[in-house]
Amino acid sequence: MASFESSTVVGLVVAFGAVAAVVVSMKCNRFESMSATLRNSIIAASTGSDGLRHDRDMPDLQALKEQLPPIVFKYLTMTLQRSNVRVTRATIKQTGLFLMKPDSAGAADPVSSAWAPFKAVQRFSVPPASPIGMLWESRIAMGRKWPLSLLSVRVADGYVNGRGSMRGRIGPFPIMNIVGTKEITEGSLSRYLAESPWFPHALLPDPQYLTWAPLPDRDGCQRARATLSDGGSSVSADFSFAEDGEMVRGDAQRWKQVAGGFELQPWVVRFGGYEEIEGCRIPTTGSAGWLLPDGSEQQYCILTLSDVSYS
Repeated sequence: MASFESSTVVGLVVAFGAVAAVVVSMKCNRFESMSATLRNSIIAASTGSDGLRHDRDMPDLQALKEQLPPIVFKYLTMTLQRSNVRVTRATIKQTGLFLMKPDSAGAADPVSSAWAPFKAVQRFSVPPASPIGMLWESRIAMGRKWPLSLLSVRVADGYVNGRGSMRGRIGPFPIMNIVGTKEITEGSLSRYLAESPWFPHALLPDPQYLTWAPLPDRDGCQRARATLSDGGSSVSADFSFAEDGEMVRGDAQRWKQVAGGFELQPWVVRFGGYEEIEGCRIPTTGSAGWLLPDGSEQQYCILTLSDVSYS
């Protein structure tokens, strides 16, 4: 009898484990399936129905000069002067640090427990030949010390077909799944605009998507406002430029998730480490953070581009 009971318990444990494994597998597969759908949408968006990319001729920048503030014309001339083909898709690999404890103050510290390393692959589709699209797929370590170093947060932050999305999971367990709300959609579109200096063809003026307007100088930098419109949403960012034309900073009002919902808060991105990649002079280092009421900046992400490819 004891042997029968023991074997029964073992059988139940094995059965429960098998069911749990199936559930875990199903949840992981669902997350990967949703990411793959977004990824394939971006790839498909940058090709024609015949599989060939279209409308890749570079515009005459001189012909666009009247549509641009002088500093933006200088920037585009600097960043695109050796680019012969208009980009329809960009794939960018990143490494960096992400702030895991939002209440922590100070700059990013590679040895601080408040900051965790991450790796990411980000894909963009670029108008006008392609609809605006973005997918950031990252793996952020839960911590630096065992056992947290064995765990990671998987994040998929996307914008496809005029809708933003933000999904996250720890192992098989979902921690976030928001799709198509005003806050997520506008937040994702703001991110696309702020990260466009990595694929600067997206910053060429276009009456359907992007316009530029001059702004007063500030802190020794010339500035201009870019407004990006897509799918019924419109967002703006105020970009600052160094004397040589390099873009060094972007400021915007972006939706931030807070207790009880979302709030529009001042958001800042910074750029540096300019290099020429495939004919474009682009920043290869950057950061993102929130401007606090006392005027200080709380960075939550610093990164380096480890690989950039255009098609």
